[in-house]
Amino acid sequence: MPIYMFKNSESGEVEEHSMRISELDKFKEDNPHLTVHLGATRTISGVGTIKTDSGFKEVLHKIAESHPSSPLAEGLGGRSREAVKTAEVVEKLSREHRGYITKDGQGGF
Repeated sequence: MPIYMFKNSESGEVEEHSMRISELDKFKEDNPHLTVHLGATRTISGVGTIKTDSGFKEVLHKIAESHPSSPLAEGLGGRSREAVKTAEVVEKLSREHRGYITKDGQGGF
């Protein structure tokens, strides 16, 4: 919401008022002693932090795991790039060799 600067013609002070642009004309009609003080308008973009539910956090962790060197992964404390690559290689090797090694450690074809 924009913050507008007005100069009070009675006191000479500059005042700040926050309102929607659609409310500005009505405000000026209701306050004839205030004149618009030219300057940059400021907007309020947000207050506080974003709260996320557990489902969204899970999605963020999956993204971080897929991109271990990203700032998101660093911020979430995800696995290192090396840990992810190691897990991928272990999974690939276990898929390729499934059924070739028996429980007693002997090769079976």
